[in-house]
Amino acid sequence: AREDLADTGFHVLEAVGSSPADQSVSVTEWKVAEGARVEAGDLLAECEADKASFDLRSPVAGVLTGRVAEGERLRVGAPLARIQLESAPRPSRRIPREPRFHLVRRPTGTALPDGMASMHTGSRTTSREAASEAVTLSMPTFVQGSLRVTNGELAARFPGRTAGDIEQRTGIVERFHCGPGEDALTLAASAARKALDAAGLTLADLDGLYVSTSTPLSVSPSLACRLQQVLGEGTTAPAEFPAVDLFAACSGYLYALQAAFDACLARPGSRILVVTTEAMSRFVDPLDFDTAIVFGDAATATVVHGADSAGPSAAAGRIRLRRPVLGARGEDGSILSLGRMAPGTACTPVAMDGLKVFQLAVRQMPAVLERACAEAAIPMESLDWIVPHQANGRILQAVQRQTGIAPGRFFNNVAHHGNTSSSTLPIALAEMLAAGHGGTAGLCAFGGGFTFGAALADLEPPASRAK
Repeated sequence: AREDLADTGFHVLEAVGSSPADQSVSVTEWKVAEGARVEAGDLLAECEADKASFDLRSPVAGVLTGRVAEGERLRVGAPLARIQLESAPRPSRRIPREPRFHLVRRPTGTALPDGMASMHTGSRTTSREAASEAVTLSMPTFVQGSLRVTNGELAARFPGRTAGDIEQRTGIVERFHCGPGEDALTLAASAARKALDAAGLTLADLDGLYVSTSTPLSVSPSLACRLQQVLGEGTTAPAEFPAVDLFAACSGYLYALQAAFDACLARPGSRILVVTTEAMSRFVDPLDFDTAIVFGDAATATVVHGADSAGPSAAAGRIRLRRPVLGARGEDGSILSLGRMAPGTACTPVAMDGLKVFQLAVRQMPAVLERACAEAAIPMESLDWIVPHQANGRILQAVQRQTGIAPGRFFNNVAHHGNTSSSTLPIALAEMLAAGHGGTAGLCAFGGGFTFGAALADLEPPASRAK
């Protein structure tokens, strides 16, 4: 059984393959002695999987104990060793909770909105339960870059590589890049217009605009303000609601949803437009095999409705959202970075230590989803769907193995989009609703920073497609 880090003071180092096809792993040579102290990122061993050799590095700092013997063949997911953490075990940190009842000042004599009637003081319904009814999302809209890029086109840049190599390594078959005249702003504007049209709203109906991006056109004006200006062209009066960029990398959609959720609870009549827009192809070194084969360009838009805002009907497809759970763990950029500045140099392209990111993402996404499930008092195994950030096929398969939940309940669309950073989750939700998938979904993400988050969402597909 997997041991809990907070309860035992140990981290269990599991066998991880070098590709999704790997079934077994062996340690060919330990580089660290039993009982030696290690730092996060230190080389621990050279390992051999079914198809390739790779270096194994430590995800945490501590003392290495309980190593398996060199040459012993283990199945993926089996323990290789344990790392005793340096600090003494601590009790789990208590997560602050909202007040038991969420009180909203309302004009005398007005009725409570649907989904909030149980929040009067005579009810035993908590604010957490009522909040899941109070905040709804429209069915996300999305657009992609106009250039379809196949594995064969990418493999031609790298001698000795094939389209099959790329698919095996990433699970990706194609991705879309910005074409001439396209960038993060044009993609965002297109997705936003589609969302507003679908909701029957105009810019004047909004109360806020939150844009998640890792690829802005400038620091100032922000991409959100640029988008606000573009959407307002031709109108008689400028919109003056808050507009802001959020920089939380691949977790940005969940970060933006939490901000929008809280705004809608504070002002139940609010409508917030959440946009994700990523033009990663413009920030990738085209000759860096590890990153060039992964990323795609896309933008999404989601209208977040408060309880009094006449949110989307079930006929159009909607999502009832519970408040996202967020976290971060600071990192200096040596593992994953984009746009770093050095004196006298331009911004650097995305740089990634793939193995370290893999180990961290695979551990963190299930952990934060478990935390979101615990807050909602819903066991993870009872979720109808798990929707991880679509980073690459290897990570998706490893997260599935980590949870032990059947692969059929994990949504995976990375093959035909690639990694679109903060746009992957809303694209997944849009495609799930369009396909008629309903039920409770657990969303989780991990990105540079490091940032991570999770949220539970009840999906109501369009009535015409619901089964």
